[in-house]
Amino acid sequence: MGITNIRVLFKQHNKIGIQKKHISQYSGKKIAIDLNNYLYRFLYRNKKNNQNPYCYLRDVLQFIFFLRKNNVLPIFVIDGAVPPQKLKTIEERCKKKESVQNKIIDLIEEVNDTLSKNLDDATVDEIIHEVKEISAEVIPTIDQFTVGNNKLGDMLPNDIKNKILQIDTLSNQCIYVTKQDKLYTTALFRYLGIPYVYSPWEADDMCGYLYKNGYVSACMSEDMDFLAHGVGHLLRQFNTFTGQLMEYHLDNICSDLKLSFSEFLDMCILCGTDYYKIKGLGPKTAYKMILKDKSIEKCINKIIQNEKYNLSADNKDSFNYKEIRQLFMKYMNSPEYPKRINSKDLNLGNLRWDKCHKLIRIIGFNKLTKEKVEKKMKYDG
Repeated sequence: MGITNIRVLFKQHNKIGIQKKHISQYSGKKIAIDLNNYLYRFLYRNKKNNQNPYCYLRDVLQFIFFLRKNNVLPIFVIDGAVPPQKLKTIEERCKKKESVQNKIIDLIEEVNDTLSKNLDDATVDEIIHEVKEISAEVIPTIDQFTVGNNKLGDMLPNDIKNKILQIDTLSNQCIYVTKQDKLYTTALFRYLGIPYVYSPWEADDMCGYLYKNGYVSACMSEDMDFLAHGVGHLLRQFNTFTGQLMEYHLDNICSDLKLSFSEFLDMCILCGTDYYKIKGLGPKTAYKMILKDKSIEKCINKIIQNEKYNLSADNKDSFNYKEIRQLFMKYMNSPEYPKRINSKDLNLGNLRWDKCHKLIRIIGFNKLTKEKVEKKMKYDG
């Protein structure tokens, strides 16, 4: 999900390229937002709430209200198909998640077995119920729960507490954004009049297109590869409570690194992307190579000749850096992107309260009236 370890370079060379800002500094602007990126965050934040499966939509709604409070119009971008060149990476991620899920199952069985040997059946049933409820909680929080008249923390051995913490840590790696999550979220957008677009491929491609063609002033995502797509203003680490964020200014980053954009893109490719990673070649070495040789063409032979990088003349074709360049910039020439954009649809629409209020009730905002929503959304500008 990005450019491997490129933050090491940014931290070492940053002068003016990366700066702390507040979202209010984008007042009056449109910002493209990687929807999947933020849905993951909101689903993670609300994973403990088993009573309301739609509670993540509260965060989506509050997120939108906060942006509108600062006179920012979000344009949410939704992932399309995965590029065939990335299928191997996706497959590896799926295998990793499957392995994590199996580990969680093993840990739960170990917890059940240990408890069964030390406590009576009725107490075990109660504890297992509590464990399922709080397995996402950190260890100190376990002591806040009770079984009967006893604190749960007093009843659990330390090894069980540690296993519950392990279950929580691992479960963070198994959060998925489902089709249903996207359907409810886009329904909320429609009812509020918030614009959104579907990318033919991944969201970063469409965000790059929107930015390059002047539809938006910045893009918001945690993925660093937005910079390799030519996004000139990338907003990361956005605090949805305070409005603080980090702005990555591409031209200034290139200036800090003393690279042109084409050289920066080649450096990113050498650092490692979701399309290919040269084993053993880190960001500092990649930067030194491009700073000296200016392009991958001029340093590829050095990489092949160095056994450390495991890229011999026999398998060099697997590193198709020319194709990777094209993949990062394919939105520049593809007719698929302009087909999906109507500039009129990228403006704030109207509130459909007849539909909106039903969804708001489902997510638990029972006191949110039409007048309050209209005020928060600033439909009148």
